[in-house]
Amino acid sequence: MKRFAKNRNVNQDGFTLIEMIATLTVLSIVSIAIYSVIQFGFNTYHKVTIENSLRDEGDLIMSKIIAQLYEQGPESIADLPNGIKLINKEDNAVTSESQIQIINKKLHVYHEDGTDELIDTISDIEPVDQVTKEITISCQIGIAECPSGLIEVSIKLSQAFSGKVQSLELESRFGF
Repeated sequence: MKRFAKNRNVNQDGFTLIEMIATLTVLSIVSIAIYSVIQFGFNTYHKVTIENSLRDEGDLIMSKIIAQLYEQGPESIADLPNGIKLINKEDNAVTSESQIQIINKKLHVYHEDGTDELIDTISDIEPVDQVTKEITISCQIGIAECPSGLIEVSIKLSQAFSGKVQSLELESRFGF
């Protein structure tokens, strides 16, 4: 019997229950930490990607508005409910009109020949708040058409990803 007990103590292969539990506990803690880091990385990547997309679209919208002002070279600008109207006159008669409007959360440029140029963006264009409209002009009070003044663009671009809406507010002012 002594000989049997002696051989049994020497040939112990395997792990004890305590060693297994300790190993599984450490492994699960490390796995949770690695998963959290990877998940945080993916969320940050998507957030930065959407922010870059919003900035690119903001640049596109602002550059389109400014390009239209330079192309048209308006003598005066009038306020519209959803945007502005660029007016050229010759001998007090209107020779051409263009409109820059935000309709159904998209930027539209209505050219003098009647064409509608939709600036296609992934983002929705919204006013920054419910009181302010997206594109306004500031000039002398009581004048329907302003020969000079300040154009203010205040918009909020938003995109949804995985049920979360990310938005970016843009404000720009430039004189005409």
